[in-house]
Amino acid sequence: MELKWVTASELNNDYFTVERSVDGVEFAELVRINGQGTIQSETTYQYLDEQPLIGRSYYRLKQTDFDKKFSYSKVVVVELVPGQNPKIEIYPNPVTTGNLTINLEGYNPKENIEIRLTDTIGRQISRLTETMNDSGSKKIEILSTGLAPGVYIITISRGWSKSFSRLVVR
Repeated sequence: MELKWVTASELNNDYFTVERSVDGVEFAELVRINGQGTIQSETTYQYLDEQPLIGRSYYRLKQTDFDKKFSYSKVVVVELVPGQNPKIEIYPNPVTTGNLTINLEGYNPKENIEIRLTDTIGRQISRLTETMNDSGSKKIEILSTGLAPGVYIITISRGWSKSFSRLVVR
């Protein structure tokens, strides 16, 4: 979940704290981001919540001055619906030896997906079917030592929807 905010100017701004809640009442700190101190120009900030909560989440900013006085932004509600915002991470890429990791998140719980590895002319190298866990995620380790150096395509299919990623083997 990418969070962005903009300040028109800043006066004695030490830092921002990004906070998240599951109920809109009890908030937990995710990260602190340094402010610009005192500045008369617009500044854009952003933070990537790499582990957003499935369902409804509440976010707010706590802005703290150098003298430790603080204020809160209004609360923003975000609804992350399982299966609508899948995230695919493939690493390391490029890969040389050892394991290749495919990390899948944001799928429907217990959803079946197919992973195909093909070369650039479409020949299938491998194919496997995986079932997401109860939280709609799955981490898959694949031994890459049998792959010849080159470029490959990883296709992740879920029903009619397909995602493609390029993999480089050195």
